[in-house]
Amino acid sequence: MRRAVRPFVYMVACSAVLALGLLLIKIFTSFPGIQYVHLLVNYDFGMIKRALVGAVVGLVRPRVGLLDVYVVGLAAWLAALVAYLAVFRRTFGFSERTFPLLAIILSSPFFFKNFMFSIGYSDVYGCLAAFVALLLPVNLALPLIMGAIACTLLFIHHLHLLLYIPTIGLIVLLRALADGRIIRALLLIGAAATVTIGGTFYVLAFHGSVPVPIEEFTAALRARAIDSPEMIRGRLVEIFYTDIAYEIEATLATLPNNALRFPAYALLIYLHLPLIAYFRRLVQFLSRPLDRRFVIAGLVGITLGYVIIGLVVFDYPRWVSNWAICMLLTMHAVRSLPLTQTDPVPIDPMLPKNRWFGWILALIPRVGINKPF
Repeated sequence: MRRAVRPFVYMVACSAVLALGLLLIKIFTSFPGIQYVHLLVNYDFGMIKRALVGAVVGLVRPRVGLLDVYVVGLAAWLAALVAYLAVFRRTFGFSERTFPLLAIILSSPFFFKNFMFSIGYSDVYGCLAAFVALLLPVNLALPLIMGAIACTLLFIHHLHLLLYIPTIGLIVLLRALADGRIIRALLLIGAAATVTIGGTFYVLAFHGSVPVPIEEFTAALRARAIDSPEMIRGRLVEIFYTDIAYEIEATLATLPNNALRFPAYALLIYLHLPLIAYFRRLVQFLSRPLDRRFVIAGLVGITLGYVIIGLVVFDYPRWVSNWAICMLLTMHAVRSLPLTQTDPVPIDPMLPKNRWFGWILALIPRVGINKPF
């Protein structure tokens, strides 16, 4: 068995080298304009959208440099990696039997490698919150804590309403169904949390624009910037003034060109066939029909949310990657539900197709942010 698992060890090592290479490339060859601006923004002009991370950084760093983008981003990436390993250990355990599953997950270009390429963006915080939902004990405090975390995510970026919050809600629901003792009370508390989350999103999305002229706002950002203040201009600043209607118009205008790339995303999803097959078996083995219906409805709801995101903002590689991660996170929650039979080997290391798919995924460095590869 150890010899069969050895290729999957090499896959993880290959993916780790690629992740490190992506970090070095980002540091030495790119200007992280959007990420940098988000660290420069705070609440000096009121409760504006996308300003929470910058406001927190501002508590310890009155002026911000480009290096801070990578320090904060790498800290979030490492925290996500550690949290995911804890999630995997709780769900599947660490053993030779489960290592091929872990290896393919860690090798996926949708997951940690793409988080490294998009270092400094807010997506990883939503993923971290979902890990917390998978790790906390199931009790009446769970929906309250996750509701508060969900509202915090909206202050980081209001798109988290559809990006990760539906998945967090589904995880809480499935874990409550697995426990079975407090489901009614938990649903009532969850409903109240949902109303609070919706209200927070409304305030930020429709009343969270910067209330001062763009020239004054730009000057304030440049005053906080240590590196390249002259680069803080144009679209980097305008994103804090645009509304959803403008974003939709810009996205629809670029949709014909972006649609030509959709087959590439379909191929990337197909390359995850070993994970898809295992997830499908888990759903088929669920012992209660109600659980199966909840899982299917939840997956459909999450997918529809990402379709809506795709109509608003055209960063399709990011959305496809995060959608895939949400499917993976749901798989962990489904594993906690009662099954009709003992869980089979997740990924059979002896099957050549599993090794081939794993190696292809391991060799793909990342998916991208607004254009694939």
